[in-house]
Amino acid sequence: MFTNIKTYYPDERDYNLNSLAYERKGDGICVAYYNTPKNLHALTPNQQHETFLVLEYARRDPACKVLIWTATGQRAFSSGAAFGVTQVDLDPEVAAAYRAKDMCPKQNDVALKTMTLAFWDFPKPIIMAINGLAVGGGANIALMNYGDMVLASTKARFMWPFAKLGLSPELGSSLMMAQIIGMPRAKRIMMLGEWLSAEDAHSMGLVNEVVEPDELMPRAMELAKAMTAFTPDTMLRIKDIMNKHLRESMDKVLDDEAVTLGDGIKQLMMAAQKKKKGEAKM
Repeated sequence: MFTNIKTYYPDERDYNLNSLAYERKGDGICVAYYNTPKNLHALTPNQQHETFLVLEYARRDPACKVLIWTATGQRAFSSGAAFGVTQVDLDPEVAAAYRAKDMCPKQNDVALKTMTLAFWDFPKPIIMAINGLAVGGGANIALMNYGDMVLASTKARFMWPFAKLGLSPELGSSLMMAQIIGMPRAKRIMMLGEWLSAEDAHSMGLVNEVVEPDELMPRAMELAKAMTAFTPDTMLRIKDIMNKHLRESMDKVLDDEAVTLGDGIKQLMMAAQKKKKGEAKM
């Protein structure tokens, strides 16, 4: 596992990852790791920026035919949004060059449209290896077709807290959750915010397999190796045609999610301001 990769825009440069890590396992298999266990791999601005860098690095990496996406440790895959965090370590010039190519977070992209599409458009197979809890946006990255296969540890669990926060689904989940498990179950998950175990997710078709924690990466490696037996062009054609019609809808879905989510955020801000004014009068 290493943290030194290349960035490619506006020119090729060395970059040291702070929120992710990358590993070449050999035989055409590489692994991307969320790597901030202290905050349970929350979706900080820096992690989001580095996600684009890793996806582009893996896309160009001749040693990568299949990418496994996971997180360090066994506690969490991703705890979701990191409210109030603004730090980004990436050179502003590099960030601007990536942003110009729609390969970097954009201002007011509350539904994370750009990052969602970066995963959907990644031209190589991705196996999600979910090692622990995944919440909100983290659960969407784990289960909403960001990866082509999903493995989960028995320690994995999932929760969408949008109703509790006064918010609404994002990252394409308003479409994909119902697409995968059906509308009635999807609405229950989003409206009640109940925890799902790995076994629950598997029984609903959100997860391919559930394995013991120490078997998660070996099983992911086994599946990845099986994929590398086929040509990259074949894998791309299969991925492309199976995603094609949903992908054609995803731009509008994400735009609609952003509007609805933005309305919720505005209401929360207005309520907070009203409360603050009320407290000031006391």
